[in-house]
Amino acid sequence: MHYLIIKFKKEVKKAEYDNLILFFKQLLGMNITVKEFLPNLIIEHDYDDLEMIEVIESLQSELVYDIVVFSSKKFTSIAELEEHQNFIYNVFNRSDNNFYDYFYDEKKFIMQVFKDFDYKLFKSFVLKKYLNDQVMIDILQTFFKNNLNTKKTSEELFMHRNTLINKIEKFNYDTGYDVRNFYDAYIIYNLIK
Repeated sequence: MHYLIIKFKKEVKKAEYDNLILFFKQLLGMNITVKEFLPNLIIEHDYDDLEMIEVIESLQSELVYDIVVFSSKKFTSIAELEEHQNFIYNVFNRSDNNFYDYFYDEKKFIMQVFKDFDYKLFKSFVLKKYLNDQVMIDILQTFFKNNLNTKKTSEELFMHRNTLINKIEKFNYDTGYDVRNFYDAYIIYNLIK
């Protein structure tokens, strides 16, 4: 299951808000759950990201709503989805950020709101079980210090290169952040420095 948080940049009337809910229900059918938190809207759905991007683009162009949309990754557990949803929703509402784009996934959203919050707020949310794993943090810091070069990092850590790659891939699997990707590395670097 995925979710969207829709934040209106300008105040909308209740009738417009109801029309938007009706739009999503008609377009997506019964496979959605709508949670109303005026002035925002949370929609839980089972559609893939590409389908949802098309829906949001249609909404932006045809209905002329000035909105910002956060789209989550897929969750297998309702508890995990709700925990993630509450965190993002609270950050979204507390941010004084003027969002320059209309569509955000988790990484793009965190990059946008980093300057509004202390990195510590995101640390446990992003690092999860690696929050207090000093061995993994040392590996990542060494990887960043060596400019994301696996050969130099493995030599400095006295670790086989394949072992290092396996640890990085495990980190990616557990957190959803691939430190070999610039944006992911930027987020993780700022959280562990």
